[in-house]
Amino acid sequence: NIYAITGGNGTGKSTFLKLINGEWSSHLSGTIAINEDLLAQINQYELRKNTLGFTEQEPSIVDDTVRNNLTLLCKKQPTDEEIISYIKLFNLEKLLLGDDQNLDVRLAERSSAISGGEKQKIAIIRMMLMNPSVMLLDEPTSNLDSLNEAIILRSLDKETERKSVVLVSHRASTMGIADVV
Repeated sequence: NIYAITGGNGTGKSTFLKLINGEWSSHLSGTIAINEDLLAQINQYELRKNTLGFTEQEPSIVDDTVRNNLTLLCKKQPTDEEIISYIKLFNLEKLLLGDDQNLDVRLAERSSAISGGEKQKIAIIRMMLMNPSVMLLDEPTSNLDSLNEAIILRSLDKETERKSVVLVSHRASTMGIADVV
């Protein structure tokens, strides 16, 4: 299922995702539970490693190889074919693969200026390769044009056959894939 959260600036949408991800603890009232287990009592490392994937509004790129940037959070090393299929799906062949199709080149050598939209695509590929059971996405298409947004949304919709997605967005077009808003 895809659950979408919408609202004006400053209403706590991103904070809510960070609370679910265990990045912040609530010192106010209330509790958060995942599968009836209180979040405060769950080992945060295991939670992030095995259950939750989180993509922030401004994803970061690591000064490392293309392969390591994309498989940073993976429990199991994906095959080159899996990695390359996502790169092609998200139209990042020129940026990430280059003419030599080499995943072991430092990402900084491929491009000195990676756009915000390209960072978002890299972060989503990273999450999909991680294969978490719950995906938390904070404005995942905010820097993308409508064509690239559609590609991302179709792949997210396909992924949710086996997962839960909590999606924060201001875009009505992004909210269109949600089962619950």
